[in-house]
Amino acid sequence: MKRLRGDTIIELMLAFSIFSLAAVSTIAIMNRGAAMSQQSLEVSLVRAQMDGQAETIRYLRDTSSPLWDTLVTSHITTKVAPLSPSTCPSASDIRDNGGFFVGQQGGSLIIRSAESDFSAPATYARIGSEDVSDTASHGLWVQIAKSDTGSDSHSITAYDVYVHACWDSLVTDSVPATLGTIVRIYDK
Repeated sequence: MKRLRGDTIIELMLAFSIFSLAAVSTIAIMNRGAAMSQQSLEVSLVRAQMDGQAETIRYLRDTSSPLWDTLVTSHITTKVAPLSPSTCPSASDIRDNGGFFVGQQGGSLIIRSAESDFSAPATYARIGSEDVSDTASHGLWVQIAKSDTGSDSHSITAYDVYVHACWDSLVTDSVPATLGTIVRIYDK
């Protein structure tokens, strides 16, 4: 009897399992790369929005704008809310802690209350959106506190500006993405 040479079912199963493992590993690595890219994009966009808020507040101080006087008289807080690693704060929590943001309306800068013009972001934390009429805050707010710089006659008045952002990232499943920065601004 003549014996035919060929692959056995075991050899075929082994080859198929090795190929499947390589394919699944490749897809997992590609998904992780796409997630890291998405997260980097979100953080870059939010960081630009946060820097914009800090620079706008510096501009208000530098130009001696009446809005600067409004900030340092009406929006000073003594209770800066820390960012929670598990949930984004509600609009009322932000309001209770003196939260606000600086927006634009009709080409002019305005200070907006974080309570009335604050919503959870659909994608990433930002002020406004592509819609020109949208001047609300989507997951980004500012708090300002008077800094303790000493009590002698030569002390300079300084303010700590806390810029916070919190959003449900597409990358993180159960916890929100958060960013925060503090900028010290000295009064003139």
